[in-house]
Amino acid sequence: MICSQKVHEELKKQDDLLLKWANKNGKIFTDLNTEQHILAKQIVDKYHDIVDKDKETEDADPYVIALAILKQRDVAMLGDTCIVVSAETEQKKKNKTKIPIACYGFHVKHMYFVEVIDKEGWIF
Repeated sequence: MICSQKVHEELKKQDDLLLKWANKNGKIFTDLNTEQHILAKQIVDKYHDIVDKDKETEDADPYVIALAILKQRDVAMLGDTCIVVSAETEQKKKNKTKIPIACYGFHVKHMYFVEVIDKEGWIF
């Protein structure tokens, strides 16, 4: 499991159990690089409303998808697939493009978190 550093930055805005977990598992967060910035810009260019332009800090969504595109290139040679996991539905909310729609537009596989729970057989 990997995650964009931008997600960790978003999590730091709230002090909750998820942030505590993220801090404890900080090795999953990958540093941003030039390729991620370029791809994130391409994603925003195609889906202008995937980000909230009124926010003080950048949204992580395009960086999550950009990281998946880059990692997919790496794992495809091994016959593996990189999958973006989110809890977002495909329905637009407040005129915002959601992660599943942008994933589809960039040929990145998406799974809902509940699908991962089911597939992995996790029991809580």
